[in-house]
Amino acid sequence: MVIRSGSIVVISGPSGAGKDTVVNLITSQSNFLRLPTCTTRLKRQGEIDGIHYHFLREEEFLALKQENRLLDHVIISGHHYGLLLEHVFDVTGKGKNILVSLVVGSALLLKSIIPEAILIFVMPPSYKELVKRLQKRGMSNKDIKIRLKDDPTPLELIRYFDFVVVNHAGEEQETAGKILNFAHSAQEKNKNLEMAVSIKNNMVKYMYPKFFATKNINKLKEVNEILGKDLQQIDVDLFEPQGLDVAEIVKDKARNAFHKTGKFVLVEDTGLEFTAWKGMPGALIKWFIQSIGNEGVLKMLQGETNRQAVAKTAVGFYDGKDCRVFVGKVQGMIPNEIRGKGGFGWDPIFIPENHNKSFAEMTSEEKNSVSMRKLALLRLKEFFDKTKNV
Repeated sequence: MVIRSGSIVVISGPSGAGKDTVVNLITSQSNFLRLPTCTTRLKRQGEIDGIHYHFLREEEFLALKQENRLLDHVIISGHHYGLLLEHVFDVTGKGKNILVSLVVGSALLLKSIIPEAILIFVMPPSYKELVKRLQKRGMSNKDIKIRLKDDPTPLELIRYFDFVVVNHAGEEQETAGKILNFAHSAQEKNKNLEMAVSIKNNMVKYMYPKFFATKNINKLKEVNEILGKDLQQIDVDLFEPQGLDVAEIVKDKARNAFHKTGKFVLVEDTGLEFTAWKGMPGALIKWFIQSIGNEGVLKMLQGETNRQAVAKTAVGFYDGKDCRVFVGKVQGMIPNEIRGKGGFGWDPIFIPENHNKSFAEMTSEEKNSVSMRKLALLRLKEFFDKTKNV
């Protein structure tokens, strides 16, 4: 089957779904060109550099990342993976069809940049069959367990794909045919597709994160109330960098969340800066509260005449290439005693400027109307409003 030139088909699915076999069949029977991604893992038997992957040394891969030449950056089982974006522009600019295999988060990122890309999700028939296929690769049960744990393939995001196909053992040819048929029908529905326009103009349209990484259900409630959204809580253990600057911490957490989940995840960090302490404790306030509580913090401030403080919240997400971070801050002061029983964290020891109540004494509506979290989230919302992709 000949597919009209200029199509981009993205194949995603868990390790062991048989994606490589299906991709090889499609490229051998159609005018699709396989676009290899870059990786730092070693070649497997039968793999060819530049055909299956661009096999790079780690320093070479990180240099491409530093130069912002990669669409994405994913770490799976300690190996780096990423798509060289200039290859996409170069090949499609020549009117050729592209077939590329990406993890879910990267597939959605490419779709946000090139809306006409066709997303295909390949599923194994069962978990048992998936394990069996990985065993055939010579992987030990321990390696399989690690690989499946690291595999950033959230099945709940299947609903964002254009087509889902189950790849049964021995039926790879049929699977390839189904994908080609779907790609053809997708083109027929929109004959006026102008892939080159989107690519030349490089129109980046960002997707709103669907998930918020937090273990605190109260924070999730606040975020959804402020944004008017229904973000889902995702409980993932993120790397917690040590530092005072909430914006820098959010950048690290956002990258970590993307790499661990393969999803567009909103992350947040909040800090409380004491003027008398020249910005301390900043983002480290959470560790102060966990170790000595609000009462302990007030004891440490005993004798300080300067009770001024700045509350800061940074929210952001990593899109596979760049970190988008938005900061809100509120001036205020630290009272001499615990004020209120509502809220959470250090809410009882912060009174925002021009108010006589602490965050803990306010209703959720009152707090949301003046909080630093609201300011940060409104800047996030403004960003999406400008990209017209809310």
